[in-house]
Amino acid sequence: MNDTDQKPGERALRVHYIKPDPDQAGQRLDNFLRTRYKSVPKSKIYNIIRKGELRVNGRRVKAEYRLQREDEIRVPPLRQRTLTDANTPTLELAKKRLPLEDVLLYEDDSVLVVNKPIGLAVHGGSQVPWGLIEALRLIRTDLKFVELGHRLDRETSGALVLAKKRSILKLVHQAFSEQSVEKIYWALLAHRVGKKQVTVDLPLEKNIYQGGERMVRVSRDGKPAATHLKVLEKFDNATETEIKLDSGRTHQIRVHTQYLGHPVIGDQKYGDTELNGVYKTTFGLDRMCLHAQSIDFEIEGKTISVKAPLDDRLLRLREKLAAKNTII
Repeated sequence: MNDTDQKPGERALRVHYIKPDPDQAGQRLDNFLRTRYKSVPKSKIYNIIRKGELRVNGRRVKAEYRLQREDEIRVPPLRQRTLTDANTPTLELAKKRLPLEDVLLYEDDSVLVVNKPIGLAVHGGSQVPWGLIEALRLIRTDLKFVELGHRLDRETSGALVLAKKRSILKLVHQAFSEQSVEKIYWALLAHRVGKKQVTVDLPLEKNIYQGGERMVRVSRDGKPAATHLKVLEKFDNATETEIKLDSGRTHQIRVHTQYLGHPVIGDQKYGDTELNGVYKTTFGLDRMCLHAQSIDFEIEGKTISVKAPLDDRLLRLREKLAAKNTII
């Protein structure tokens, strides 16, 4: 048997055979292949299944076939991009954008938690060719499996959970869907918030096009969303807050704080353009002041609690705002 068992990112120019890992049992065949051969077009994956060029245990199967523990998958020649392609980071670039020795907060046999750097997307897409997950797979070649447990906006830094087993990924997704994960965000909001604690309980609707850009807005047609703000400190024209969510809607904090009249400082999409300009000129601020500072969850009876420190830019900004002679 020709069993090359090639890893994603390698060329596969001849027939080869692969076997799923035990924790991949029960996964759909098409999802398994799309994860393994990320650089192969989805249309090609479905084409080889439909034509019977790909076989499981010598038999033709459909895309929705569920993998079994002892399955042997025959994969026809597939041309993949190599690691030198423009859309894939080099190891040097991956380490530069994701300095793992600095951002790794926690790791065990099931999960790892990183302090996601600002400006790094969690995964590649139409706007960016690659993100944190692609960089991590390139850096940590020892991991047979690693997937995002949840998402953070590209402009948001902080604690991000990744699963090292497919079975654990399901549990992490379940914990988030059941809202049993406690996430606390740090945010610097525009202007002085009057009350010490504020709750915004308003539905959010996404994919609203405005100026050719997808936006999220408060709408009675949206999905339920509740955001709880706690004031930590007030500055001359800004408020440092701690934020908890009862839900995890897209851009929830950014839209709810904008609705309050206290948008996140540095937010180029929903923020106060004039005030953002003042902060850039006065402090050289070049990022959004939103950070996922801690996360607490339970996996297989084990409680995991991780804190993600603010980066140097946010710490310096806070120090300057706290200084008595700082006036905006």
